[in-house]
Amino acid sequence: KFFVAPSPRLFSKAEVWVCPGQFSVPPAPLELLGFPGERVRALPRDPQDASVPEDWRQEGVDFRVLGPIGKDLPIGFAEVAFYIRPLRTMLVTDLVLSVPTEIPDIIAEDPHGL
Repeated sequence: KFFVAPSPRLFSKAEVWVCPGQFSVPPAPLELLGFPGERVRALPRDPQDASVPEDWRQEGVDFRVLGPIGKDLPIGFAEVAFYIRPLRTMLVTDLVLSVPTEIPDIIAEDPHGL
């Protein structure tokens, strides 16, 4: 979330799409973290949902919501992976920033989200 806050100020007309169930620790509204409240949209779990912008489909942008993982968490942990077909490029964030060599306990505890 730290890296998102400056972007909406630089791109004043851009929408900010977030993973479903977005939260922070400690809990705080996304607006207090720098997200532009009126331009924040939650990605649907179904990539075919009508709320997904039509130009994403036309431009070959696909996504999958991975999770939630973690049955003992209030809302679980989720991640989104994007695939941009014309560029043959996959885009993920937290998933790539930290990939441990050992399987994290949270995945072993509840692997259904993957």
